[in-house]
Amino acid sequence: MSRVADFEKELIMRARPNYGKWLKIDLHNHSPFSMDYKYKGADVGQRIAESIIRNDLSVVMFTDHSRLPDQSFIANLAEQTGRLILRGVELNLFVDAFDKGEGKVTKDWYYHLLVGFDPEGRHPPDYWLQEIFRHCNPEDRPSGGAQIRGLSSTPEQLAEVLKEAGAIVIPAHLHTTRDPQTSRSVDDIYSDPPFLRHVEKVFTALEVTDPKTANFFDGKHSETNNLYKACIRSSDSHEPDSLGWRHSFAQMQNPSYRELKAALELPFRTALTRPSGPQSCVIGMQVKGVFFPDLWLSFSPHCNVLIGVKGSGKTSVLECLRFVLGADVPESRAQTVESHLSAILGPAGIVKVLVKRPDGAKLLIERSMADKVFQLTFEDDRQEKLTSPEGLLFPTYILGWHEIEQAATDINIRRVYMDTIAGKARIRSIEEEAKAIATQIRERHTHTSERYGIYRHLDQQVSRLQELRKGLQQLTDANLIALRDQYQTATDQREALNRTIARLEQASGKSRNYVLDILSGQERSLGTTASPIAEALKNSQELLTHIFDSVDAKASDLQNILSDAVIKMRSEQSHIDAAYQEFLQQYAHATESLTPDQKRLLETHREVLEQTKALASLESERDLVKNEILGLLQELTLSCDHLAAKLDERTKLRQEKIEALNTVLSQFGVRLSIKAQQQSQEFQELSTRYAIGSRTLQELRSKAPERLAHLCLKKAYGTFWSNFDYDYGRLLFDSAELSYFLSVFENDDLRVELKVGKAGQEYSPIDQLSSGQRCTAMFPILLEQGEGSLIVDQPEDNLDNRHIANFIGPALLQNKRNRQMIFTSHNANLVVLSDAESILMFESDGTTGCLEEGGFLATVDSPITRHVMDVLDGGDRALQQRILKYGLGKRVS
Repeated sequence: MSRVADFEKELIMRARPNYGKWLKIDLHNHSPFSMDYKYKGADVGQRIAESIIRNDLSVVMFTDHSRLPDQSFIANLAEQTGRLILRGVELNLFVDAFDKGEGKVTKDWYYHLLVGFDPEGRHPPDYWLQEIFRHCNPEDRPSGGAQIRGLSSTPEQLAEVLKEAGAIVIPAHLHTTRDPQTSRSVDDIYSDPPFLRHVEKVFTALEVTDPKTANFFDGKHSETNNLYKACIRSSDSHEPDSLGWRHSFAQMQNPSYRELKAALELPFRTALTRPSGPQSCVIGMQVKGVFFPDLWLSFSPHCNVLIGVKGSGKTSVLECLRFVLGADVPESRAQTVESHLSAILGPAGIVKVLVKRPDGAKLLIERSMADKVFQLTFEDDRQEKLTSPEGLLFPTYILGWHEIEQAATDINIRRVYMDTIAGKARIRSIEEEAKAIATQIRERHTHTSERYGIYRHLDQQVSRLQELRKGLQQLTDANLIALRDQYQTATDQREALNRTIARLEQASGKSRNYVLDILSGQERSLGTTASPIAEALKNSQELLTHIFDSVDAKASDLQNILSDAVIKMRSEQSHIDAAYQEFLQQYAHATESLTPDQKRLLETHREVLEQTKALASLESERDLVKNEILGLLQELTLSCDHLAAKLDERTKLRQEKIEALNTVLSQFGVRLSIKAQQQSQEFQELSTRYAIGSRTLQELRSKAPERLAHLCLKKAYGTFWSNFDYDYGRLLFDSAELSYFLSVFENDDLRVELKVGKAGQEYSPIDQLSSGQRCTAMFPILLEQGEGSLIVDQPEDNLDNRHIANFIGPALLQNKRNRQMIFTSHNANLVVLSDAESILMFESDGTTGCLEEGGFLATVDSPITRHVMDVLDGGDRALQQRILKYGLGKRVS
């Protein structure tokens, strides 16, 4: 056996799971002693017992025509099956007993009425049947060619006879047909005041054949004067195999006649089909600690209420549940709750809880004060440890004392309500998609910012080189570049002449080899390029050529040649300088109107030409980066639009669900609405931490105002994409802090209002209400939190009893069938009017706490009844005082 199964087995043994359960009942069957019973075999009793067990019937009543089933047959059947087997009778009531005149239906026709008796009553069933026949006018009347034994007394007269019997009285098989000759049912019920009077005052319940008939007695139909009456279906079996084929359900703890009668008298304890019950629930728990040394509790899947005097431990149980299930604790109460847990559990305390998840799986969850991890054990004994409760996949809604009203001041609590109403799974899915898109936006924005930084660097280089090129072009267009080239050539040639003369003078008088050494590196040409002094250099060039030729040919005459050449070159130098100075005047005149920048550019134009060789490739690289940025901006624009659509989808879903819920909440005077897309707390926290990024976002929103930050960003990205506006570029990409704001987004808020009837303000928002009004507004919303168990400590706090009786009680009755509820309470109205399936009474000696009693308040005889009266109503004397003072009559035993 697995650990989960072992825990569940011990839970059943230690926790005594006594609570109201939905049990099968079949209250209209015939015994083998009926004259029209179809099977007469010797094993008829055995077959009937097998049918009862096979169909899992908890209560079966046999109602033979005008007589009681044999007592020994009933006793044997009860012993064989271990089920509650009752004796009853099916009586014929003539039509005039139902105040139907002959003009409407012939009085010889008759109807069937089921009567069941308490086997442990003051008198046995046989006594009461004799009383019926003694006082209710038995007659034999003709019907369908035969004599029928029936009663002509009215149902009221029959009820008077059975007043002390505590009998069950049920008109049979409504609504079969409108032909009384074949149906034996009171068919004309919806507009028959006499019958409806009997339903209200005489009949315990109604037996129907069609569920549609039962719908007319749900308390909401004017056709039946808004009667709320229990309706059942039964087999009307005349053979073993048909027993139980058509059955009903009643809520009881331990099947007994009195619990059955109480269930029939309280319509909410009966059902034609088994209620589906909550998808998930807390099955039971164990607490081992300081205050509870070893506490075992079993819970109903429906409504559970923990009662006891203050300090008895009921709130401690709820805090242990909140601890083991990892439910959120409001920040304002975190320290108080932690201190309470330490007092309950101590440093080594441990809590174990067995739950049924929405997927049907059972899961054992353990958590200790020592390490606070969640230890999970699955049905196949697989184990897992978690540090957060999300992995439990067990939805719960747990509120500690006075936490209901905190929704007025805590937006996070309101959002939990809002998303539970809208459907947490769907909202979570939308938000996960939105977060993924927002993260993608942030990452893409960061990448775009990096590429934009590269683009700006390239663009600055290109712009500088383009300006240089533009200046060069202007100089070229004015022929200044050619003039500058001539200036440079003339200067170079003049300097070459001077160097040559100096070298010749140095070589004069030296040997040939020495001369050649000196002249090494000297070009044979002073310059052949056309220039303003080229003509003047012609003679010097000839002399230089002659020198080189002479060095080789006439080494002996070299000295004379050198000396003669230097003299002649010196004489030519003056002409060359004159030509150079003339050119300088022309050059100065041509450049005198240039700006200093143009002059510097003219002087360095060759260097600039070299630099601007890379302009084309830089322009190409810059344009490629720009195209990449444009693509990223388009993607960012689409992503922002996609994110905004997701946020709108979330808001629309919430609004639709809230509007639908308002139709239910209107009866409580509560109205909800969505305050769409408010700035989230994350925005506020980031604004505090990243002031520059916050100011940048605000400036963007002022330039492109939109209802959502990401729609503003969409517009900013789009504007930048269309014209590469540097102002938008600066705002979007200059501050790295802006990126922190890109992965968060707005969230909705839930507006809660209560109808208080102020002059000029019919509904008031929750933050303007008193504590009592806040609870009045919030509790109906809590009941509509459709996911998982609802666990609340003293939900009645600040609620008046009239509101609990008129609204909360009926709402709990309706909601508990589909959702498990666990409350602590000091309010008798909440406990009794919710008809809690399980009431757990706690006691304490001041040091330790214990479970004193637990069970279903089924009848006055239930073990828990006395505890409820003592703790919640102040005991029997207090109740009797109320009865006398309220004028409700004498005490009824």
